[in-house]
Formats: sequence, structure tokens, C-alpha cells
Amino acid sequence: MSPSKLAACAALACVWLGCGGFVQRPLTAQEAKIAAHYTNNDPAWGVLAHATVSTDRAKGQLSADFGPEVKALAGKTFKVSGFITPLETETRTRHFIVTRRSTTCPFCAPNEPTEAVEVRLTEPTPFTEEEVAVRGRLVLTRTSDEGLFYTLVDATRVTDGS
Repeated sequence: MSPSKLAACAALACVWLGCGGFVQRPLTAQEAKIAAHYTNNDPAWGVLAHATVSTDRAKGQLSADFGPEVKALAGKTFKVSGFITPLETETRTRHFIVTRRSTTCPFCAPNEPTEAVEVRLTEPTPFTEEEVAVRGRLVLTRTSDEGLFYTLVDATRVTDGS
């Protein structure tokens, strides 16, 4: 497996398992308020959720069966906003994962496998812990041994008004 695929698989495990899986009790009002700040409600995540994910424990992989709503977007320009999960140690990067929920939030539920998009930008962007929006051509990947289920290629960071 190539280093980039290995990194994507490791990131998928991190995104899917997340730190939120350790919360054993109901959230306090303050914790819920903090968690709401780290959850993105972009309608694009609702579209990407139209995939059934299954686990093959013998092979150690996840598989996605994409619904018609998602299949119709394959190869087309798609925009999504969320939180950067870095794949590189640089302060400016072209390659990262955008997740629906921040992976740094201890009160947030973990991201589902359909709530992570690998992003390959045409120009580097600075890392931020705030929400970002990206737009690119959507590529679907059926099995986790090939990477994340969703990738945006030839992507650009979207700024307000663009």
C-alpha cells in the first residue's frame, strides 16, 4: 500500500473512531454548546450520507454502497465545508481531510465514514481550526483499502462570496 493510501486509511480510522467515542455520560449544557460550535451542518453532508457502509472483518476493510444521489455527483464539481484534519506537518498544505465534526473536540460525536472527504488542492492553504469550504471534482472510492470514500481533486478553497 502506498504511503498516501496508508495515511488516508489511518486518517479514516481516526475520523471514524474519533475522540468523541470516549464520552460515557450525557453532555452538560456547556459541553453541548461547545460541541455545537465544532459540528458543521452544511447540507452537503446530508447528501454524502446517502451511502451504506459495511464492514468486512476478514479483510479488515469498509465498503460503501453509494445511493443514486451520490452516484449522480461522481465526477462533478462539489462543494463542502467542514474542519481540516491535516495529513502533512506543513503550516500550508494541499492535501488534507475535511470532516463534518472537528476531530479536536472532546465533546463531539465521532465522524461517520461518510463524514470525511480527502481534499487535493491546486494551491496550498494555511491550516486553521476554523471551518473551511472547498470545491472540487468529486471522486468516489468504494473500499477503504483504496482510500476515503470521497475525494475532491483539482480543488480550491472557497472564500466568502466565491
